[in-house]
Amino acid sequence: MAATVLEVRRLVLAQCPWVNGVELEGTGNGVILVHVDVAADAPADAAARIDTALDEVRPMCMDFAVSIGTRPVAPLAPPSGWLALASLVSDESGGGLTRSLTHLVPAVERIHHNADGRGGIEILASDFEGNAPPAFLERVRKAAEATVSADVRISIRPLPAGDPRGSLDNAGFYIPRRTRALVDFTDQEQEKYAVRLRRLLDGAEEHIPVVDAFQGNAIVCTTTMGGNAPVSCFLPLYDRLYLKMPPALRTEEDAEAYLHTHFGFSSRDFFVYCARGKIVPVFKFAMGHYPTAIATRFLDDLSLAMVTPRQLDFIVARYAWRNAAYVRALRDDRALSAAAHERLRALKARDSHSEADALMIEALGFALTAATSFEGMMWHRGHLFSAHFSPAALLVHMASVTFDAKDESMRSLDVQSSAHTAALSQAFNASAYDGLSMHQPIHQLVAQFFGDSASLSPRAGKTTKQLVEAFQLAYSEEIPADEYLDLFDRAETRRVRAIVNELLGAYGVPEKQEELRDAVRSLNDQVAKMARRDLLRAEVDVVGNLASAGKAAAGSTAIGNLLASALDLKIVKVVGQQAFDALVEDTKLGDAFDAIRGGINRTPAAAVRLFRIRSRLAELKAQKK
Repeated sequence: MAATVLEVRRLVLAQCPWVNGVELEGTGNGVILVHVDVAADAPADAAARIDTALDEVRPMCMDFAVSIGTRPVAPLAPPSGWLALASLVSDESGGGLTRSLTHLVPAVERIHHNADGRGGIEILASDFEGNAPPAFLERVRKAAEATVSADVRISIRPLPAGDPRGSLDNAGFYIPRRTRALVDFTDQEQEKYAVRLRRLLDGAEEHIPVVDAFQGNAIVCTTTMGGNAPVSCFLPLYDRLYLKMPPALRTEEDAEAYLHTHFGFSSRDFFVYCARGKIVPVFKFAMGHYPTAIATRFLDDLSLAMVTPRQLDFIVARYAWRNAAYVRALRDDRALSAAAHERLRALKARDSHSEADALMIEALGFALTAATSFEGMMWHRGHLFSAHFSPAALLVHMASVTFDAKDESMRSLDVQSSAHTAALSQAFNASAYDGLSMHQPIHQLVAQFFGDSASLSPRAGKTTKQLVEAFQLAYSEEIPADEYLDLFDRAETRRVRAIVNELLGAYGVPEKQEELRDAVRSLNDQVAKMARRDLLRAEVDVVGNLASAGKAAAGSTAIGNLLASALDLKIVKVVGQQAFDALVEDTKLGDAFDAIRGGINRTPAAAVRLFRIRSRLAELKAQKK
């Protein structure tokens, strides 16, 4: 923290429940006067307790002088609007200030700052067009004042075009591309997100149609460490894919290569799937972090579904606020908050700490920071904090304490990655594919904390890809995207998902790889036999035999009528191929007839379903040729 006006106020109020109000007054000499109004039952050592509370935000270059009373002061005004959110959990270190200003002022292209030798900070800046108009400089000034400690003087001036300072090439973090459209869009996002956060904390949850209005089975997909996530193989399994879009360097402008590398799609098909709502890209960071052709297309084409960066942050903030009852309790009960702060100070004061103490310090410290600065955490880090507010939050903190102490930070990151993806799946009411977790035991451990939440590890994702490809159901550029989507509607994806999940459940572990291979080969053999009999090419009766060839099995009519009666459906014995196709796409009826047809032909229902799908895919490929 940088001891901004809001941070100081909230910290005092959180630790001293008998304080009624706090005003800060600047002196210009490195000391901030803290004027406090206290209740009648305030303790005798109130000033000392307030001073102790301020230790948490007491920077080396600044001090506080506590004054208890109600005399009028000329207070340092806290920032308002979205800048108020930015002033919580602030960072005025060299790199932190640069990061904050480029984040808060999207138009910044070059920026340089240094101490002016008089207790202030001098900032030189220019925008993405190489200019520094007054309105731009004023915004930089306000952003800086919201970020640095109270009473730090800020001076702003333009950064000359030829000045070698201010380059962000080696800033240590991704710098987004900037155009007028991207800057304006980001500004609008910031404003709307600030309003949504404020309403959320006031008890008014906002509806996000792209998530809340969707009915069907969805999956949140991360990419893998080396790209080539099995995303295209999820198309026949799920009704919607929320794709987390990894950022691209500013030099990576080839949209076609970007989509092929990370997801295996051509841009032509990718945009069709987005327009149909089958794929919803989730832009994790500012739109300028993606190839220009992709960002521009989504900004301009209103027919394309997407989750914007700040929409994602709000979806996670909403999830976190729902889950973090302790945050609401600490915010609402100042006596509880004060007791928790006292406990944390006592733990830190011990000469040595056990692992349990270290975990308590880590978790309690996070909880108290979240209570005073939840909206600031969500503003600065947004969706990246999903793991810390998830059911696996304690495990995340334990991993930080345990693995970091043993110099095994990658294991800690694995825990966070798995918990982050699982939390996102719950926030999106979806399953999850975690392509970044490198250690299977860690992934399995984290998954246990999320109850019924379905999460595929990289290993399970790889096996799923193998199964979909082995059954010849995977996405292919040879099949028109619209026709592929028409085939894999909600009923069909549910059936394919059931087939894959059954195989994963029975043989999804490495030691059963041979059995899995045998099961796949057996199903494919059954499909091949059905193909040789050309089972679906002529008129068929409702139980799937060749009526025209006179091969209707004895009792098939009775079985069909019994099934129709049980399902309260009106059917005819013999129907044309097109009518039959429409008939079996009804979920209940389709499932039942697959089983009946399979029983009559001594073929598993799964093989019947795979045969039907593959026959249709073959037709689509032939039509395109």
